[in-house]
Parts: sequence; C-alpha cells; structure tokens
Amino acid sequence: MTDQLLDEVVADGDKSFADSEYIRDWFIDVGREYVAQADDPTTEQVEALVEHFEDTEPADLDDETLALLWTMGSIFRWMLDELPLQGETTDPEWLRQRLQLWSGTVGDESQ
Repeated sequence: MTDQLLDEVVADGDKSFADSEYIRDWFIDVGREYVAQADDPTTEQVEALVEHFEDTEPADLDDETLALLWTMGSIFRWMLDELPLQGETTDPEWLRQRLQLWSGTVGDESQ
C-alpha cells in the first residue's frame, strides 16, 4: 500500500494502521449506507460494486484499487453527510451547482 494512501486512511480514521481488509470493509459499509439512504440513479451501480467487493479477497486488491475504494467511499460519506437525503430523490441540481462552484474556484486564488 502506498504511503500517501496509508497516511490519508489513518488521518481520516480512528486506527493507527490500515490494510486491504480495513479499506475494503470500510468501502462496503459506507456503500451499503449510501444505497440504503440515497434514491438516485447511481444506487444500483453502487450496490453492484459493493456486492463485487464483498466477494473479493482483500489480498487480491492492488494499491490502485484500494485508492479508488477509499476515494469512492469518501465521496459516498460526503454525500451522506452533506446532500439533502430525506427519503426523496437527491437533488442533482444541488450537486451540479456545488461542482460548478468548486470547479470555478480551483486555481483562482482571488476567491
């Protein structure tokens, strides 16, 4: 596992270490929570990913896949914490506006 990924996992989590199993299991847990609470077109795809990685041995995951799982899990966690998920369809316009705002400020030090 790369040092950068390990540093990020340890910084975000409550553990002093992280391994393939920890990252995979965390992704599965966050993915399940996302599927249970979100109602948008991505939930079926997320559910398929969760099922795939449930059936994948942690030792079979390379560093790139682990980094992607950590990134996707972090995005799901952010969406669960920040998007207006209230048993209704998430608001894609809300997300689009946030992404436009973010993309407009990247690299612009005046904002």
